[in-house]
Amino acid sequence: IVGSNGGKMRLRDGNLEVENVTLDCDADILGQQFRSVGGNVNNGSMLLQLDGGNFGILQFDAPQTWNGTGEIVLNADSDSLLRYARINRTVPDDEVIHAATHTIRGTGEIFAALDNLGLITADVPSRTISLLSDDKKNKGTIRADQGRIQIFSIEIDQTTGAGSPGTMEAVNGGEFSFESATIEGGLIDVSGGSGVCASGINRFRSIEFDGTMDQITSGNEILDSITNNGLWVINTPRANSRVLDLGPGCVIGGTGTFRLNSPTNSSNAQIVTTTGQVESVTHGPAHTIEGEGGLTRLNMLNQGTLSPGFDGVIDPAIGVFELSLTSIMCEPTSTVVIEIEGAAATEHDRIVN
Repeated sequence: IVGSNGGKMRLRDGNLEVENVTLDCDADILGQQFRSVGGNVNNGSMLLQLDGGNFGILQFDAPQTWNGTGEIVLNADSDSLLRYARINRTVPDDEVIHAATHTIRGTGEIFAALDNLGLITADVPSRTISLLSDDKKNKGTIRADQGRIQIFSIEIDQTTGAGSPGTMEAVNGGEFSFESATIEGGLIDVSGGSGVCASGINRFRSIEFDGTMDQITSGNEILDSITNNGLWVINTPRANSRVLDLGPGCVIGGTGTFRLNSPTNSSNAQIVTTTGQVESVTHGPAHTIEGEGGLTRLNMLNQGTLSPGFDGVIDPAIGVFELSLTSIMCEPTSTVVIEIEGAAATEHDRIVN
């Protein structure tokens, strides 16, 4: 289907089933379903939006590859009505390969089990693309560009197959919101925006991280390893306990910082390991744990810097690490920083218990 001189395809009434078709044109899917059986190529701009009370939906009826050099534009009315523009599937977990040359952008919902080799970008300021329902793979780029990427109750595997690992990145003030999400491998770089662990228990396995992560949910887990070149803040600050749980044998690498931020009660921000865990955690030589909070049930080999308070910053608050059921073995590369914070005898950082 070829569009010229501004001509486009418009699906306005009824649904359309398409197989082995190349779209060399723009297409408006207005309140209807474009049902892809397989073998389709999109080289234009396909718009999905509400019309006449019906949702604009791209529906995948079978496992397939979605090819082309074009884009799908999700155009939901608001963040409370993301369902108005949706990429869906007939059978849950039927995998759809999203080609390296194709883009999905805008604001709306993606239910389908995408294996993303291309670009998914939330590029509408202060608006959201929600990744939910079916687990997904990412060997391309998922980007929050002025907008927000919500990862809700799914796993995204950035390690499996050719082209991996994938990248998640925030640019131009965009935000990643992790909500009961599991991320396997790859890079999460929010240095151009922000990241937040907003709800549920989020699990990160063997990831590389850069930027600032604001952990405001009660519990998060780091499994196997993390290369942290950014700032991961635990409890910023909230009234209830916030915990970062390090899995068995976890290795913390990189040049970044874990910051415990619990100035009124050290139990409100903790780095812990699971009860009964015997494998030691390794804290790498260029990494820092700082702030004020608890280190609980840790069997840690420390090669890096432990700094109650903030290293090099004179702060009226006294920095305290409160140890509980914890053993820390300091290697020759390690540093423990205890700073004078004032003139009185008790005004200094400390590690207690």
